[in-house]
Amino acid sequence: MSIFFVVSCAVQALSGFAVDRFGPRPVLFLGLGLLGLAAFGFAASQSYWMLAAFSVLAGIGNGVFHPVDYTLLNRKVSPARLGHAFSVHGITGSLGWALATGDAGAADARVLVACGARVRRRARIRRAAGAVAESREVVARTRLAEEGRCERAMRRSRAVSTS
Repeated sequence: MSIFFVVSCAVQALSGFAVDRFGPRPVLFLGLGLLGLAAFGFAASQSYWMLAAFSVLAGIGNGVFHPVDYTLLNRKVSPARLGHAFSVHGITGSLGWALATGDAGAADARVLVACGARVRRRARIRRAAGAVAESREVVARTRLAEEGRCERAMRRSRAVSTS
């Protein structure tokens, strides 16, 4: 989280210039794209250094939000309601971080448990392969049983028709 916030703090000033030059919409989409890419990167990370690199990427994506948000608020909200809009923006952001702490604790626990992920993944693959093999066997037995029933029914119908 430290890497994320340090990078985000550094990028906010620079992204303000980008918002002035290119407008808030493209900068916002760039930030969202970088955050999405970082999320996929976090999911695919295999080491601490990969997590750190994707934290930098996520920090860059996050750094655009305040310059974009305040530009959009200034452009879209009437001056009489601007103070209210800024306060709602600030309090909802704080509430979001406060509510996210429970998820962060759960995520920390998942990171600690992930050490044995390879072993568990291999066991899941073996169980899945076993389940597939077992289901194939069940399907084959069912087919044989159905064929056997068909054969018995055909024998019975022959026996009835000949008598």
